Amino acid sequence: MKLTVWFAICIVFLILLGCDRLLDTLYPEPQLHADGEVQSLFTNGSPNVDVVFMGDGYTRRDLLVGGKYESDLLEVAGHLFNAHPYNTYKQYFSAHIVYAESNASGTDVGTDYDVIDTKFDTCLRCGVPESKTATRDRDLAYEYADKAVSDPELVVLVINIDETLGTGGGGFLTMTAGAGGDWKRRAIIHETGHAFGRLGDEYINAGLAALRDVASMPDYPNLDTTGDLGAVKWSHFFGLPKYEMVGAFEGGYYRAAGVWRPEKQSVMGPTSPPRVDRNTIPGWLYRYNAPSREAIVKKIMSAVGIPYSFHAFLENDLIE
Repeated sequence: MKLTVWFAICIVFLILLGCDRLLDTLYPEPQLHADGEVQSLFTNGSPNVDVVFMGDGYTRRDLLVGGKYESDLLEVAGHLFNAHPYNTYKQYFSAHIVYAESNASGTDVGTDYDVIDTKFDTCLRCGVPESKTATRDRDLAYEYADKAVSDPELVVLVINIDETLGTGGGGFLTMTAGAGGDWKRRAIIHETGHAFGRLGDEYINAGLAALRDVASMPDYPNLDTTGDLGAVKWSHFFGLPKYEMVGAFEGGYYRAAGVWRPEKQSVMGPTSPPRVDRNTIPGWLYRYNAPSREAIVKKIMSAVGIPYSFHAFLENDLIE
């Protein structure tokens, strides 16, 4: 009798074990990216321009392999490296994703709030007006970025919130995940222009103009305080074939007068999502003007130790 009972117990155990393995096969444990995990998108040796993409306000469920964290950052990286001149000079770049798990989704909004528990303590509209997005723990952000590569030239921090804001400068940019692909595409190109190319804003905003005096305007390669065609910074483009659009157009650095930009329109203009039919979106919404492209290429060449050549720039430049 005892043998029969033990035999029955063994049979039941084997059946359950088999069912458990069957369930594991049918419903495998979801794969998650670990906090601090590095995913290299592409590398091109050394020296190169290292770009690290990270996210904030993404919780554990967002870190599923193929989940929201990964898809948002892959989309942003794709938009950047499909844009000229980054695509043309991609062989000088390396790009990585670093995964960061937050305890809560989203981010703080407003100056008086610090309640959303995110990894890098990001916030929206939490500083002076020009700081539309920010991280209040940039040291930790750089610590995570360094998990991919030491001292990257550019850190991109995407905030998991359905807003359309961004801020960039000094090799670091923050931007929201936004409401759609058009926003992400324009935001990453515009903010990288600030953070990597050291470009200035070409749009008009009276509130920001009141905060920034022209006399203290940085030496942006795409803005000048003279409209004199013989003295403006980008005069070396005048008279060249294909560059007829380059001139001196008044309006930039948040004001309508007293500052000139190289082309009538470019991606460094207003960053609001285009309110036009997708089939009629003009190319300039996602395009740097010629002097801005040159400034970015100079930065790339400097980072990899190659002397800059204006002739080589012209050969590789694309007029989109």
